[in-house]
Amino acid sequence: MRLANRILEHHPVTEKRRQARKLPANGIWFWAQGTAVELPSFRGQYGLDGAVVSAVPLCHGIGVLRGLEMVEVEGATGELDTNFEGKLEATWAKLQQYDFVCLHLEAPDECTHNGDLPGKIQAIEWLDSRLVSPLLKRMDAAGTDYRILLLSDHKTLTVTRGHDGDPVPYLIYDSRENTGRGGAYDEENGAKGPFLECGDVLLDKLFQKG
Repeated sequence: MRLANRILEHHPVTEKRRQARKLPANGIWFWAQGTAVELPSFRGQYGLDGAVVSAVPLCHGIGVLRGLEMVEVEGATGELDTNFEGKLEATWAKLQQYDFVCLHLEAPDECTHNGDLPGKIQAIEWLDSRLVSPLLKRMDAAGTDYRILLLSDHKTLTVTRGHDGDPVPYLIYDSRENTGRGGAYDEENGAKGPFLECGDVLLDKLFQKG
């Protein structure tokens, strides 16, 4: 890191930025260095194969460590301008190949970090209208029995622009069952459901192993 600073401090690009009254690009910060952990095989634990559709390397990395396919979508940015339709098509294609697909959307989190409340609301609305709703309509039209788990990986608070450790609401829907519960997927209704101390049991519930 010190060497990078010495090289970049008076680099022509850095000097040009200074002349334009921009911040100098004169450093490299190595973040989150470490070694890969060993995670249980997804197939070994659940007897299933699958894929992860995401724009976030962390999500892909966890999937790869569990033996899932990493699916990169052109135009998937992790921001509000991400390629929603491309992620939908990639998810649908992998559902024809695998038993399980994890579809991840980063935009609500990033908008919150940026203090962009309208963007956060838009991201959540598009999650519904451009991903979840059309995907379920395709599943229903295909006459396929399915189960879906919908949740946030964590809370991100607009007031602090940071992550929060409070529990998040989750929803598990089975196309073969009519519980009669209905209602919206939100924090208020999520609080009425069963509380899980450890999130790692959610996949057991999804696959009806616990």
